Order: sequence, then C-alpha cells, then structure tokens
Amino acid sequence: MKKVSTKDSSEESNNEILLEKENFIEMLTHDLKTPIRAQIQALNLLLKDYFGPLNPKQREIIKEIMASNKYMQNMAENVLTNYKIENGRLKIQKTKNDIKLTIENTIENLRFIISQKNQKINVNYKNIIESFAFYDDIEIKRVLTNLIVNASEYSFDNSTIDILVEKENNHFKITVSDTGLGIMNDDVDSIFKKYSTNSKDYRKVGTGLGLYICKAIINAHGGIIKASKPKNGGASFSFTI
Repeated sequence: MKKVSTKDSSEESNNEILLEKENFIEMLTHDLKTPIRAQIQALNLLLKDYFGPLNPKQREIIKEIMASNKYMQNMAENVLTNYKIENGRLKIQKTKNDIKLTIENTIENLRFIISQKNQKINVNYKNIIESFAFYDDIEIKRVLTNLIVNASEYSFDNSTIDILVEKENNHFKITVSDTGLGIMNDDVDSIFKKYSTNSKDYRKVGTGLGLYICKAIINAHGGIIKASKPKNGGASFSFTI
C-alpha cells in the first residue's frame, strides 16, 4: 500500500478548500447576476411604456434604479473575473470584431449611468477607416466598461468623457479621458494594483478591482495599458489591442 505523506495530504486539502471557495464565488456571483438581469429587463419594459405611459418623475426614478442595477451588475462581473484571474481561468477567445461596434454597444449599455449625472461621451475615431481587429469582444467590453464607469464616477455633473481611437502600427490604441478629480497617486502605475483605489479619499464606493482586471485582460491580449495625468486635470487611460 502506498503511503500518503502528510505534505501531500495537506496540499490536497488546501486545493479542495480553494476549489470550494472558487465554486462558492461563482455560485454567489451567478445568483447575484440573475435577479439583477431580471430587474434590468423589467425596468427596460417600464421605460418603453410597455405597461402604460410614465410621468417624468416616474421615468427619472426608474432611470436611477436602472443605473444602480447596471453598477451592481458590473461589480458582480468584476468579482467573478477577479477569481478567474487568480485561479488562471481567464481565457481570452480572440475573434474578428468591429472596434466601433464594441465601443458603441458598451456606451449604449452604460447610458443610464452616464445620464444620471447628465454627462456625455464624445468618441473620436482618428483617421480610422478599417475598424476590424482580433480580440475577445466580451473582455474588451469589460475593460471599456470599467474605464468609462470610473471616468463617470470621478467626474463632475454635466462633464464630457472623451474616447479617442487611433491606429498605431498594427494595433488600435484606445484612450478614455475625463476632466474629473484626477489620480491622487504620484506613482500612476500603482493604481493598477489589486485593491488600489482613491474611492475613500474622494468618498466614493469602489472595490479596487476594476483597473486591476483591466490590466490583466489587456496583458492577456498582448497589449499595454497605461494611466496618465493630463495637464488640464482629470485622468487618462490608454490601452492597445
């Protein structure tokens, strides 16, 4: 009979605990996402006057609830993506996609968050004729979502978020800029570290996972993501795919 060492038994036990923890997180985030999706669908029906016309005040309140649900949905997705990264399960599936369509769909999905602060998004496709590239559409949308939500959260009401799309050699470079509160850290690269956030300094809600996840996704694509402090204030984030 083969004797199992204490070390092997301990490692097996630790692996089982990690697997149970990962399964719990997956089930938890799934259980969170399901009712959030249902609420978003119901709110969309209300906003489309499916059950009858709404008065302006009702429409305003429903839009606020929608924005909160979209924010919770993004947080749940970030928690799940974080565990995939930690356990080496983040799989990038590159297919041919239209970067213009990816950006437009992301903005449409965030319209209630942006409109809540009466903000607008300006997209500039600088000399872009051919906008197709190979990347994971779902994961790049997640990167764009995190960057745009951050820009909105730390910017003022009635402000503009700028998205610049350029072609650099064989890559697309996408820059999301705002004129909001800016980056407090002197070492701007440190904000990509896990749980690094300025939310407490600015009395905002934040997990510190968004930018960490963005970097992991862009790295997995073989691209680069950088942060900078524009001279006119605010923050700027650029990534390549």
